[in-house]
Amino acid sequence: MTTLSTSRLVGLAAATAGWWLFATRGIDWLARHAPMSVQRALSFTAFRALSQVLTIAVGLGLVSLLAGSLAPLGLARPAPRRLAGVALLAPLTTTMATWLGVGLAMPVLMQELALRGLGASQRNAGALGRELGESSVAWLVLSAVVLPAVSEELIFRGGLLATLRHALARVGDGRGARLAAWLVPVVATALAFGLSHADLPGGVGLVRIVSTTTLGLVLGLVRVSTGSTWCSMVIHLLHNATSIAMLRGVFRGVGGATLGVPDALVVAGALAAALGAWVLRGPRRGPFDSGADA
Repeated sequence: MTTLSTSRLVGLAAATAGWWLFATRGIDWLARHAPMSVQRALSFTAFRALSQVLTIAVGLGLVSLLAGSLAPLGLARPAPRRLAGVALLAPLTTTMATWLGVGLAMPVLMQELALRGLGASQRNAGALGRELGESSVAWLVLSAVVLPAVSEELIFRGGLLATLRHALARVGDGRGARLAAWLVPVVATALAFGLSHADLPGGVGLVRIVSTTTLGLVLGLVRVSTGSTWCSMVIHLLHNATSIAMLRGVFRGVGGATLGVPDALVVAGALAAALGAWVLRGPRRGPFDSGADA
């Protein structure tokens, strides 16, 4: 990992902060102040897609302007073998994230079921749940699968993770310092990623936070071990696609399910992960090795 100069690190940190503010506050401001004709013309999915495109464009512009380069975002093209290997890890990642989310939220979900009936989770899902369950496939793929994977990975595993890694790399050069520079950004960005999805109430909201935090840990590990945000984008995209497929009943009738995950997907995920580990095999490198992200 090439160390950034102080001015470029400060610029990257400022760009990432501005990017975050635009994604969380700027989009809301634009939605409130857009002309009524525009608000009526845009569906919920179209608005989500447009907001993500704007977020990507604004963020890349800020990083390029303030940091002087997009290189810290990890956009160098990875080797096809590495990209294929990490893609094979996606089904198992989705399985583990869903199991952990549903498992930890189960007491809350059961209490809601007892007190408020079968429709409690659907009501808590609100507009987002209706979008995922009812939107056309084309808009759904764009607004809930592809664009979120790109925009969120660029912010969290791109700008934020790179800022933390380069800042912590200045603390020291010992084994402990290198471990902190490798591990702390992964955990911090995963927590930030999970909390950014704290937009639903009740048990379904808890499932969403826990599962996205778990996903964020995997994505951060992939980002620092491969040196490529493209690799984390691929897993993120496939996770989104698989989660929506489960929500819309694509796997219904294939077999049973465990904690919300079809058993067929569990088996497929385990086999795919084994194949992915074989594809990614190579010289062992530890997290303390210098000269590369791995």
